[in-house]
Amino acid sequence: MDAFLRSSRRFLTARPLLALWFSGLGLRLACAWFAVGFFARDDYFHVLDIALSWIDDPTFVWETSDKAGAGIRSHLLPRIVEGLLRLGSALGLETPTAKLRFIQAALGAYASLLVPATWMLTERTSERTQRIATALAAAHFVFPYVGTRLLIESAAIPPMVFGLAWIRRGQRRSTLWPFIVGGFLIGLACWLRYPIGVVGLSAAAIVAWSRRQPSGESFQIASRIAQVSAIACGAAAAIVLQGLCDQLTVGEFLGPLRRNIEANLDPHEGLTSSHPLSYLGLWVALTAPPLSVIAIPAMFKAGRREPIIAIPWIAFVLFHSLVPHKEERFMI
Repeated sequence: MDAFLRSSRRFLTARPLLALWFSGLGLRLACAWFAVGFFARDDYFHVLDIALSWIDDPTFVWETSDKAGAGIRSHLLPRIVEGLLRLGSALGLETPTAKLRFIQAALGAYASLLVPATWMLTERTSERTQRIATALAAAHFVFPYVGTRLLIESAAIPPMVFGLAWIRRGQRRSTLWPFIVGGFLIGLACWLRYPIGVVGLSAAAIVAWSRRQPSGESFQIASRIAQVSAIACGAAAAIVLQGLCDQLTVGEFLGPLRRNIEANLDPHEGLTSSHPLSYLGLWVALTAPPLSVIAIPAMFKAGRREPIIAIPWIAFVLFHSLVPHKEERFMI
């Protein structure tokens, strides 16, 4: 046993990514077991309630019902949860608590992909920076908990971060494939949470204005156009895939996406709204001044060094500040 433990420690020390990934996975599975429940009302009403409705009645039509999210939500996440419920029943899970733990464990395992995504995103930084960032992705108290929730925000995180990582890798290579893959992954994230399109547009703008070239030669306008076009092609492929799924499920190409945008542009009276400064003010409050004030110079330095990470985040915060309907869970 001692020999096994020593060899395991040597293995994990030699492979820090696996050590951090296993740690993050363990924390998420622990949250799935001990923290059974929901983060926000949308966990239940927009996902689990719909999945249960399909199980109770296979002819249930979400779009024509009076259920929450009818007509403005993609079927993707509720259908995945429906599949997990059916799998749980096939495995002999009978109680609602057991089934919910099973769903949360599956979502947590998927959410742990944030750990290798962060490792990839921070490659070419210092070893210390990479390990600290990946450790935060694995163990920061927010990520293990929300990674097990039935939230579109949580589900969108892994493809978004992987997408940025591939685009960042493409900036240092002479091939267009990393940009195509990055655009496709961010497009998948948009399928779950369409405002992430702001992240994709920001990343494309950074690529368009970047002077960084893999081989060190002067950056030609043709190269910029090709790289941005590659991102757009990848994103377009993901959007078409979403539209085809919508066509099969609701009978309308990108219908839920269009109606969701329309609903947010003209929200009904029951939907909360607030002033833009209220959202920015909450961000400032959550960053715990005066410590954040002390860290501002380092944050600016880091942001200038890695704009592909900093600028999309800033754009996302500003976009959500301008949208009237705001919820704290959007910050995830």
